[in-house]
This record gives sequence, structure tokens and C-alpha cells, in this order.
Amino acid sequence: RRRELCHRVLSPVRLLALLDRPETRLVRSADELFQVTTETLNGFEEWLRTGTAPRVYALWNHVPRREALHLAASIVRASGAPDALADELDALRTGANPAFAFPRDEGALANAALRFLRERLGPQGILIVREAEVQRGHAVDLVVSVPATHVGPAASVVVEVKASWYGKLYSALADQLADRYLDGVMRRHGIYLVGWYGPQGWYERAPGTPHPKAASARKGGLDALRAKLNAAALDACTDGRQLASLVVDVSLPPPRASA
Repeated sequence: RRRELCHRVLSPVRLLALLDRPETRLVRSADELFQVTTETLNGFEEWLRTGTAPRVYALWNHVPRREALHLAASIVRASGAPDALADELDALRTGANPAFAFPRDEGALANAALRFLRERLGPQGILIVREAEVQRGHAVDLVVSVPATHVGPAASVVVEVKASWYGKLYSALADQLADRYLDGVMRRHGIYLVGWYGPQGWYERAPGTPHPKAASARKGGLDALRAKLNAAALDACTDGRQLASLVVDVSLPPPRASA
């Protein structure tokens, strides 16, 4: 009798729908939703970086040199102390960059992840919402969820998004995602999604002087950051919680060679 009660049978309509879409994954539990979400996010980096117009460019602010110089000159004139800013303006004029680039905030990365997950998982009936409140006064970046059906109970996965320059990047996986957002009962699964922006291509205030965030964004390199956060995720898997870390390369692609 217990086996009969635990055995969930797919309806003919649902079974035919699954067979018609081979990429569709059946989700019967929070564990399976966690696995599906993690496997899907493994394709996020490729989605961002491939194509004739890589989507990763949308995660960066780009200001053409002429526009930047015009704006800087206006600021100098309006400052009331043009002599004090003369060296800064000269550094902009003599720099080698054809344009000035610096990352947008982590909200842009979270929005890109939202679009990607809705594109890949939305057709399967999986809901992805942005800035969902899981605790009074605490909203998480993304929540991936499925409602309760005859196939299984309601389930959810919390996705916390960070930029690699975040000051508490290593500790927030446990302190924020695991301890604050996952209660170990209704919410047991979390994914720590980090965008690695690298040190290259950022706007330089003066030749040879990187943007203030560039050094902290590097975090010892992409491989080192992945290894450290993977270890942190394993350490945070306590009290029934399951966590995974995913570091995505969102650094600026190298300039295309002229034809």
C-alpha cells in the first residue's frame, strides 16, 4: 500500500508532452529542481559569450572616447578649479583606449540570468522570479520554483547573484545565502552565481592605472575563484541544505581583428 501511495503515475497527456520535447526534464522534487537548475546554468556562460553580438557586452558600460572627453572637459570647466583637474584631463586625452568600459552593477547580471533561465526553463512550466522576498525584509535575486502537482510537491531553489568585486564574496555564500535565505526545511537548495569580470579592458584613469575595482574583481584568476567558492559551497552544505557555486566568465572579450 505504501509503495502504491509513493508511486506517482504520469498522465498520458503529460507523458506525450515529455516525449515531444526531449530536452524537457521531469521535476518531482526540490532535489531534482536543484539539479535541473544547476545543469541549466552551466550553459549560461556560453549563452553570454557566443554569437555575432555576444550578450556579455550588455553587462558593461561603454563610453566612446570623444564623448568621454567632452563630458570630462565640461566637468573641469564647471568645477571652479580647472587647474586641479588638468592632469586628469590630460591623462584621458593621451590614453590608448578607444573607449572607456566599466561593468554595470550586479543587477544587470541577475537580469541576464533571469532572461536565460526563463528562456530555457520557462517552457517546461518552471517559474523564475526576480527580487522575491523569502524572509521579511530580505529579497533574493532569483527564485526558481515549480508548483505542487500530481507528480510532486511544490519546490524552489534560491539563486544569489554576486559580482566578483563584492567585498564579502567568500563569506556571503554561507552567511547570506545559506544561513539567511535557506531555512533548511521549506527552502533547502541554493545556487551562488558569481560573475567574474577580470582585470582587463576597464577604464583607466591614467596610463597604467587600473580602475579601482579591477584588482578586486580579478580574485586571483577565474580558476582560483571557482575552486575556492566550490569548496565554500561544500562546507555550507549542512543541516539539510544543498548548495552549489557557479562562476561565470563575464570579462570583456578581446577586440575583434579588423578585416
